[in-house]
Amino acid sequence: MTRILDLGNGFVQVDDYVVEKDVLHIIERIRDYDPNLDVLFLNPDRAGLFDAPWVVIEHCPDGMTRKVFEVWELNDSVIERLVMADTKRVDVLANLDKAVAQAKTENNRRFEERRLESQDKLAHLLANPRTTYTLPNNDGEILTIDDHFGVTKREGGE
Repeated sequence: MTRILDLGNGFVQVDDYVVEKDVLHIIERIRDYDPNLDVLFLNPDRAGLFDAPWVVIEHCPDGMTRKVFEVWELNDSVIERLVMADTKRVDVLANLDKAVAQAKTENNRRFEERRLESQDKLAHLLANPRTTYTLPNNDGEILTIDDHFGVTKREGGE
């Protein structure tokens, strides 16, 4: 049986160990999410320089304990990471397909905006009775279209 004592200063004592309330809350949320998951704190005297202090582990049905991932900080991002990687509860492939479709839609939208903007510039150019027309391009250069000199570019606008 685990004894938990609230020390009143943002820390709690769990048996012989003192931890932050936030850390204990995240550990409890991980255990509530999946009873097979647990969190270990590495002994700083035995851990290497580049070893993360927290390790999320899984107690597998075959009796083995396997590392899920390491974290440097126990916060809400650990829960999000567990949920996003959970292939039993979340269809990772469907989420990936949805993200790719959203990126493709956004890319097509931007392309269409640029196409319509270019179409509008061309319509103004053709409707203008002058022989010289000046407009900025997508690279920030100023294009000057002239009947006598053709197309010329200038850096930046005046």
